[in-house]
Amino acid sequence: AEPTIVTAALAPQLLPRSLATPAMLAHVVTEKFCDGMPLHRQEDRASRIGTPLDRGTMSRWLEDIGGTVGATVIASMRDEALRTAFCISTDASGVLVQPIQGGDQQRRGCRRAHFLVQIADADHVFFEYMARETSAAIGELFRGFSGYIQADAKSVFDFLFRKSQDEPPDGDVRYEVACWSHCRRGYWEATAAKSVVAREGLARISRIFD
Repeated sequence: AEPTIVTAALAPQLLPRSLATPAMLAHVVTEKFCDGMPLHRQEDRASRIGTPLDRGTMSRWLEDIGGTVGATVIASMRDEALRTAFCISTDASGVLVQPIQGGDQQRRGCRRAHFLVQIADADHVFFEYMARETSAAIGELFRGFSGYIQADAKSVFDFLFRKSQDEPPDGDVRYEVACWSHCRRGYWEATAAKSVVAREGLARISRIFD
């Protein structure tokens, strides 16, 4: 009789063509992003305990996990936040981005981009990269949200609250919530001129904070 070849079903894989278990991947992610352990130190520690693990492999794991989670869990979180949040607090921080090396060997300076944080109630926190901080980019990140937005007085946020016939141009209804920290800064700077009014303002704001 001819032999019968039986092939077992492939075991579930979290990442394509990877033997890494979910526990191993969770360990690498937690070590790097929660405990601040860079990949080269994780590589050194793995080598010391007799389990060689290349940092390049871990880097590819993180890239695949980030793309997978970003397209699934985080996308669902964002949809829920824009749909149900009462208030979203937001602010942007500038970052310097190194230029991509070209073949012309021409020296290029770093360009300035921004990371925008969005805190939706106490449930979700998102960090969004913006190559350019413009009203159009801000509007896209808040598209579909109606509710309260806490932001500073930077002009790029004005688009969110601009009203045409009592409604913003994109149809969403948003209400501006001013930032007490930015308001307080003006009083603090005025105390340098020994302003009695500024000192009283600081005292009243402190009581509000308390």
